[in-house]
Amino acid sequence: MLFCENTMEEFVPRVERLGISPQSQLMVAYTHFMNGDGAQAIERCKMALKMNPQFVDAHLLLAKIYTGLGNNDEAIAAAGKALVIDPNLAKGHLTLGAIYQEMGSYPEGIESCRKALEIDPDDPAAHLLLGELYSLQEKFADSAGAFQKALEINPQLEMAYYKLAAAYQAQGMATEAMREVGKALQLNPAVARTRILLGDIYFAQKDYAKALVEYQEALKNNPQLSEAHLKAGEAHFKLGNTHQAILEYRISLLINAKSVEAHFGLAQIYHSTGRYGVAIAEYKAALHLNPYSIPGRIGIADAYVMNEQFQEAIDHYRAALEIKEIKCQTGDQCLENGKYKEAIVAYRAALGFDTDIPHPVNDKIKASSKWHPLISRRKDERIPMRVPVEIRTLNGDSCTAASVDVSKHGILIESTKPIEVGSEIEVLLLPEGEKNAIPLIGRVVRAANPDHPDKQFGIELKPEADDLWTAILGEDCIL
Repeated sequence: MLFCENTMEEFVPRVERLGISPQSQLMVAYTHFMNGDGAQAIERCKMALKMNPQFVDAHLLLAKIYTGLGNNDEAIAAAGKALVIDPNLAKGHLTLGAIYQEMGSYPEGIESCRKALEIDPDDPAAHLLLGELYSLQEKFADSAGAFQKALEINPQLEMAYYKLAAAYQAQGMATEAMREVGKALQLNPAVARTRILLGDIYFAQKDYAKALVEYQEALKNNPQLSEAHLKAGEAHFKLGNTHQAILEYRISLLINAKSVEAHFGLAQIYHSTGRYGVAIAEYKAALHLNPYSIPGRIGIADAYVMNEQFQEAIDHYRAALEIKEIKCQTGDQCLENGKYKEAIVAYRAALGFDTDIPHPVNDKIKASSKWHPLISRRKDERIPMRVPVEIRTLNGDSCTAASVDVSKHGILIESTKPIEVGSEIEVLLLPEGEKNAIPLIGRVVRAANPDHPDKQFGIELKPEADDLWTAILGEDCIL
């Protein structure tokens, strides 16, 4: 249970009236920890340990707090003190395993999990963590075995079904993965990550329409998921819905500005439609975030070739070769002789790509009947889109909401509270990043769904919102 600040002011004295003891200090420490106040939680743990230095639960909570703060050395020291007190403390070894997982020290984490399981072989949490560590090492058969064991002990672990399905999917076992996803959804059909995984299974089978349905279901459950918007963009692109794909990628970047995949997806769209200059800009953004991306290096090099910027293209082909630690003397010799085209062909061959200079224009997408300029869009053409928003009325009331669909001039939203038709409101995109939220002023013009008159509302944006929409979504998307 989380406590607000005022409640904490009441809670702490109430606990301490029961007596100042290590246990009461630990209770207060845990409450601070759950409320995200690491400093206060650490102070209370130390008070508990001052009263009783052998209090292993205080050492273990201190280890968890330090882990959450990124102080891994202190976390290991705290867990180690608990294990000095009781070497057969299974949860002490498990806590140490979780710290190693956070540090990326997977072999050490696996060893800690094994020690925990030697002491308590029937702890599903230890099997679950062991499976996660194996997955992080890409030992998916071993991870599947660990998740299966966790489920034998506790068949209600929805997380274990999901992770088992992911392990099967990583091994190309689509049937088994689908079976486990189904079990996870039976336990909890509203978990977005399971919907995303099911979409990934369909995507791997090239059933992009079904994959898109699952990604959209994930967004219904949580429109704030950058990953779900990204994957919806990928599915739309495969289905030829270029504009919708651009929109999803841009929303993904609004939520997570460091999404290499979203920049790369946008670059591929612009590349495929012959807009090489814009594609190069997106490839550059992706490479700024991950300079070691081979697809990013190849993509930007190909775009430079199509833009007839051969020296820049060669620089990126050679960077890709360097990352892959491949030497290409033939290409280097051609370059020395000023034979750019021959050098490019040689470099691409060394990288395992076609030796023909690429011509990536996708005729199907380029000729799409949906591709027309921004100014020609009809006002009432609405595009399904799940975007997290916050609604604020002029009197200061606020509520969270999500868009159902959007157009150039309006938004259809699902609100957590009724909104009076005719009222003027402010729509804040991405309320979780409050300082970066972009306000759009509009007016509620209708209750949109007769079956849910207090949930869905049509909002007409004021004309001056057009420039903000463009800033948010870009001129290249369908809005």
